Amino acid sequence: MVFLVDRLANFAQTGSLREAPSSIQDELRRAAFNWMGCAVGGSQNDAVAIALRAVEVISGPTQASVLGRAAKLDCSNTAFINCIASSVDAFDDTDSTMMLHPTSPVAAAAFAVAEMAGTSGAAFLDALLVGMEIEYRLCAMLARSPARPRIGFYLSGLTGCVGAAAACARLLGLDIEQTGGAITVAATGAAGFQEALSSLCCPFVPANASRNGVFAALLAREGYHGSRSTLEGNRGFARVFSEKPDLDAAVDGLGSRFLLETITYKPYPCGIVIHPALDACLDFLADGSLSYQQIENVRLVVNPLTVTLTGHQMVPTDSLSAQVSAHHWVAATLVNGHGNIQNCQPASFADLRITELRRRVELAPDDRIRREEVVAEFRLRDGRLITKHVDHCRGSIARPMSDEDLTAKFRSYGSLVLSASRLDRLIEAAWDIRECKNLRDLATLAQGR
Repeated sequence: MVFLVDRLANFAQTGSLREAPSSIQDELRRAAFNWMGCAVGGSQNDAVAIALRAVEVISGPTQASVLGRAAKLDCSNTAFINCIASSVDAFDDTDSTMMLHPTSPVAAAAFAVAEMAGTSGAAFLDALLVGMEIEYRLCAMLARSPARPRIGFYLSGLTGCVGAAAACARLLGLDIEQTGGAITVAATGAAGFQEALSSLCCPFVPANASRNGVFAALLAREGYHGSRSTLEGNRGFARVFSEKPDLDAAVDGLGSRFLLETITYKPYPCGIVIHPALDACLDFLADGSLSYQQIENVRLVVNPLTVTLTGHQMVPTDSLSAQVSAHHWVAATLVNGHGNIQNCQPASFADLRITELRRRVELAPDDRIRREEVVAEFRLRDGRLITKHVDHCRGSIARPMSDEDLTAKFRSYGSLVLSASRLDRLIEAAWDIRECKNLRDLATLAQGR
């Protein structure tokens, strides 16, 4: 009998970026670039500092670099820290079709192992390709219609660890049996639930998946393994985490058709379902004739998921709670005139102009509105009603961020950590990662204070 793990392990061994369509090659390069910018930019967040103090107590030999910082740790804990950094400001990539944040758990694990092994950028990208595609396949198996995930599970935590394990197995040169073992061990340790949102456990979920992926591959290298029916068995991965798992989705067209083509990148560091509203706010301000002082109230007709995930009108207490508050982000964007990371800083929580406007923002759920859409109604104090309809928000599949957009995002976010000259060199090297002969060189360039 051929089990799912056998099919996935074979792909992890043989998948090659050079044989993928050019559109996939380009998208994976963009995903790696965006991830590195997020990891460097988020490296000074308090959550990273807290986690770093904890893992330094238990870290083994210095094998890999904490991006944006001067620290080095063992590869497992490096993956953990770099994944927290790339996730903590909600600036990482996403897939709106499955509410997945795909790159961070796989890339953080693969980058740490690649640096430890001294492999090339091309080898890293091959590993990233197979790891992310396996992650996507398992997400489709659990959550893409007709599959229905069990309520409350966090897909990045459930599938990111398996993708990370497959990527690390590739970089460590494991054989097909060992690779299957890494996949089964990682799947057995899958975890994460959505109640973690707005707490420090939100970035912990993908970070723990990343670390578990590294550990699973290292265990498998020594002969550790799980049941070959781990994924499809009656009490296994698919049926525990999904009410109607689609087992075929895990392998149909594997290697010839890539699900990761639906990846998208965030122009704003907050929940993806808030983005259409922020586009509408910036459209309102665009010609310079209107300002937040003229607004009586704002009514946003949104997809119901926006209300479920981000309908928090209370004053944020920290950046994590601000990331999932549509009311705060709309008010801060209108007052500050931008959708930058500063909207999630303490100064914006204490700004009385933002606090006062936040109370006059209303979310109106409507099933006819898509996730990337909003109808924003700005009622002005003089009685006028200004309506802005965003059909597809920036960063969506229909309005993707360009390479220039991603570069500007990397430069703006990374400037919080690195000098301008060092940042310029890192941006150039990150775009050229495929030509990098030894990933240690890129890791050294990405280290900060």
